[in-house]
Order: sequence, then structure tokens, then C-alpha cells
Amino acid sequence: MKKYNLVFIFAALFACSAFSLTKRPSVFPPSVVMNCPAPESIHYENGLFSAPVTLLGWEGQWVSQKHEKSEVKSFVSTLFFARGGAKEGVLVNCTYLLSSDEEIDLTWEPKNRKHNLVNLIVSIEGYQGWHKESDVAGIQGYECTGAAQECRFTPVRVADN
Repeated sequence: MKKYNLVFIFAALFACSAFSLTKRPSVFPPSVVMNCPAPESIHYENGLFSAPVTLLGWEGQWVSQKHEKSEVKSFVSTLFFARGGAKEGVLVNCTYLLSSDEEIDLTWEPKNRKHNLVNLIVSIEGYQGWHKESDVAGIQGYECTGAAQECRFTPVRVADN
């Protein structure tokens, strides 16, 4: 009888630990695909342009610096500075043209760190639409100028700026 109880206890402990490992929320899920927000999803409030991000583990928003109110006309480009080829680097910003013919840059900020500058570390490896720019001072840049939804990347982690 004791032998069966011991087996049952180990099986229960193993099941609980396996459950806790598989159900533990991951702060940054590895297989999420992100892109710059579509122009029509960007809204203006209190001097800022922003678009929400609701991807599990990457909740937050794309947000601009303070700016005068204007309509977002179109997506212009996004920039990526490589740290290790296309495999990993910093997504700098997403740029949009306004009806005032000015451009605004939106950067991603996590939900729990609003108004703190962070670097969104991403990978563009395997995604189409990214074009290599000339290497300046040992930093390789890539630019995507297609539609915002075509400028895809995989978020890797957040680093303090």
C-alpha cells in the first residue's frame, strides 16, 4: 500500500510541476510576429499619436513624441539597426507621413513601462521587404518601405535605453 501511495505522490508532484512549467505565463513569447501599425489604427490624443498593441506578452503601444494634431496619411518606413546580422538588432521606429506633410516617428513602449525609453530588440531574419542600407561606423541598417503590415519582425526582448 505504501508503494502505491509513494508512486501516486511522485506522479502528482511531477504532474503539478509539469503543469506549472507549461502554464506559467511567458513575459515575452518567442513566436509572435509584429509589424508597424496600419495608418488607420493610429489615433491622436493629448498631443500624442498612438496605436495599441494587444499581442499576448507584448502588450503596449506605439507612441510618438508630442506633436500638433494632423491626420496620418500613410506609412513611410521602419528602421532596424543590426547587432548580429538580421538575426537580432534594435527596431528604431515606424515613420508616417501626416496631412501637414510632416513625418512622425512612433516607437513601441511596453504597457508596464509607459514613458520610459526602451529598445525593442527584434529579428527580421526570414522576413521579406527589408533592404540593407550602407554600413555606417560598423552599424548595419535595414529599412522596410512597403505597407506597414508587410514590415514584419519577431520581437525578442526589451532592453533599457
